[in-house]
Amino acid sequence: MATTTPEEPRDEPQGDAGPGSLVRPETYPERRVREPLRLRGAARRTLVAAIELVVPARTSFRFDAVPFCVDFAERYIACLPPLLRALLPRGLALFDWAAVLLAGGRRFSRLERARRLRYIERVEGARWLSPLAETWRAARGLAVTAFYSHPEVRAHLRYDHQAWLDRKTRERRERFGAPEPW
Repeated sequence: MATTTPEEPRDEPQGDAGPGSLVRPETYPERRVREPLRLRGAARRTLVAAIELVVPARTSFRFDAVPFCVDFAERYIACLPPLLRALLPRGLALFDWAAVLLAGGRRFSRLERARRLRYIERVEGARWLSPLAETWRAARGLAVTAFYSHPEVRAHLRYDHQAWLDRKTRERRERFGAPEPW
């Protein structure tokens, strides 16, 4: 009867790392790329309404914020864990239709701006409506993240994230002496 032994750990480092250093595991980023989850119906209308509320009213940018933000959100939602990926569009649709009962007979996406804001205040203020409030926070977060991730907006704000990342990498390398897994 043959016995099997666990694989022996390797003594030599892989790649260009020196002895005793951490080795970055091999990853396959191409496996993480997914097709965007295309939102339809009430879920898409709710997201567009959230984008219209979040994007600053006076913008002088050369891009149309709504299509850019919707595309960003659809690509983002596709990368969520399976349960959240399935529930978020349903939550957006529910948020849209709940306004019929809570905001005077019209869906959230069809309300004028002032009534949308009153509906959101009501949802966020009532404890029993907390699932709707969380859905609103998710939609608002997606809209804000999408808008402020556009290169033109980042340039307007003079936000250079790469310089910050490089500085943090240098600081961590000096402090911890480790290769850069971050």
